[in-house]
Amino acid sequence: MLGLISISFKNCSLNKREAFHYENIDYLKFFQKFNKQKKFDGTFMLSTCNRTEFLFEKTKHKISKIDLEKVFKEICFDRKITFQTDGIVNFETNNEEICKYFFRIACGIESMVIGEFQIIDQIKRTHRFFRKNILISSVLNRLVQKSLETSKYVRSNTKIGVGSVSVSSTAIDKLGSSLDVRRKSVISVGAGPTSKISLKHLKSKGFLNVFICNRTNSKSKKIAKELDIKYVPYESLKEKLIDTDVVIFSTSSKTPLISESEISNISKNKSSELLIIDLSVPRNVIIKKNYDNILIFDIDSVEKQVENNYSLRKNEIKKVEFLINKYYEEFKLWIDERKLRNSILFIKENISTSLSNKSSSKKNISNHLIKKIKSVTKNGKDSKALEIVKRIFE
Repeated sequence: MLGLISISFKNCSLNKREAFHYENIDYLKFFQKFNKQKKFDGTFMLSTCNRTEFLFEKTKHKISKIDLEKVFKEICFDRKITFQTDGIVNFETNNEEICKYFFRIACGIESMVIGEFQIIDQIKRTHRFFRKNILISSVLNRLVQKSLETSKYVRSNTKIGVGSVSVSSTAIDKLGSSLDVRRKSVISVGAGPTSKISLKHLKSKGFLNVFICNRTNSKSKKIAKELDIKYVPYESLKEKLIDTDVVIFSTSSKTPLISESEISNISKNKSSELLIIDLSVPRNVIIKKNYDNILIFDIDSVEKQVENNYSLRKNEIKKVEFLINKYYEEFKLWIDERKLRNSILFIKENISTSLSNKSSSKKNISNHLIKKIKSVTKNGKDSKALEIVKRIFE
């Protein structure tokens, strides 16, 4: 029987949920305490910037909402905070709802950005930690594994993750589909979050000749070192653009960084095309004339593609939910058959002892009994029949 305490961006603000963010060492201390108290047979937790999910399992008893509320009080005490739960914290005790919810998380449809699969790496890292420290039960372990299996199939067989839905990533996607990524040089101007996302996306797309440029050269050097790229001194930017294929602007400057006359000079001295992607508001580059070798995209043209990509992802949700239902039924069948495990082991062990010299007879009788038990109990779903089988064989 499962229980869930859920704190997510959907109903809890950042300043409230950040109090419940856990690192590995926090996991260990907190759940070792629960293991010693023997309140649950298994635990699992997923803690990211957007959510903290506590999963619990009891093997023989149902977990009630009161049980979860008591646990949450202990969590608040452990974190040294006071917290009102109404409408902010979700307490769930329905096994099916919990399983499908976790599958939805793994498949990216509970993410802040639909189809965002960054959560998968976080689930995998946490899963490894819980297994290594013997904190997770076999049922929760199977649940996490099945969610990852579902997610992998969903990514390969739906369009839920197709197309970037951030402005910077969409802009880079345009380059990746139209340029020889290993040959072209790209400069990202700016040192803020958008610029960093652009640089990371460039690296992931295979661009090898990547530069960063910022008014403060020390910031450029620091980011260049962190991301293993090169930097261009700000005073050399306009000269460098003559030998550059792509430049991405994402700064907070209130005035244009390059004038029309400077663009004209770059155009005259440039033998190849320059693609300018201006993601800044207000714009960093304003061109009034047409140049044969200079092409510009501003944030409006990029955002139209973002909207199209997001609509495509939203249209895939029903297909993803259909697949989640399918994989949940497989997980549920495993749970039901697991209830027969002890009876099946009893049959195999005892028939093995009594018919040790007649291996073919032993196998036939054993398989026949097991098949009958699964049939009578409907694979463990019929609780009354299951109870009778347990009395006979356990």
